[in-house]
Amino acid sequence: MSHDNCIKQIRPESTFANFKVYQPEQQAVLDTMETLAQQIVDNSKLIVGQEYPFPFGQIIFLWSQPGHGKTHLLEAFAAHILAHAPELERSLYLARDNFTLRHIAMTDLYEKCPIVMIDDLFSEFQSVDKLHPATDLRCLMDYLTAVYDRRTLVIATSNFPMLSNHGIIECISRVDKIGRTLSRCEELLSTAGEIYLPGIDYRKEIAKERQQRRSTIRLPFSNES
Repeated sequence: MSHDNCIKQIRPESTFANFKVYQPEQQAVLDTMETLAQQIVDNSKLIVGQEYPFPFGQIIFLWSQPGHGKTHLLEAFAAHILAHAPELERSLYLARDNFTLRHIAMTDLYEKCPIVMIDDLFSEFQSVDKLHPATDLRCLMDYLTAVYDRRTLVIATSNFPMLSNHGIIECISRVDKIGRTLSRCEELLSTAGEIYLPGIDYRKEIAKERQQRRSTIRLPFSNES
């Protein structure tokens, strides 16, 4: 399994302008992500070449059921920055494979980039109850400590909530008996907390629209009057 930076694998159609909004709440999330990306662009000079461009670690945690468009928004976030501040490319890291295995094989680039995007955290699991305390949860706890110590900005997406009922933090609480990781996690999430992306299945709706367009295609013919 490759653990390379996926920042150059962003789909060209993943832009803020292309995100389909079906509910007002989705527009609010879209606006939040676009504003966040623009803040990075506007302050690019404070980030380029800086080991610690942020005063403290921060996590923006976007979650929803599968298919609501989390990956699209995360890629749009990265694409917006690359389009308007390409000098920040070396400051961005996009991870989209198995988090636990990536953490175990962590590269210096993954560890040292000031802005890290994690797509579909723990997507290989059907439930947070399946997270293994000695591997999955321990790796996440170690990473949260690294984010805290290195003052990293992390934008993560997941099918599971972090703070809400029966979320990832509840699982961590069963392992973190002292509560240090829990305290740090709450501090890391204090900027924006977790963001829920509501809506219908985004991918199914896009496929439906494409099918409707295909069903209304009218072919032109040379000898038509």
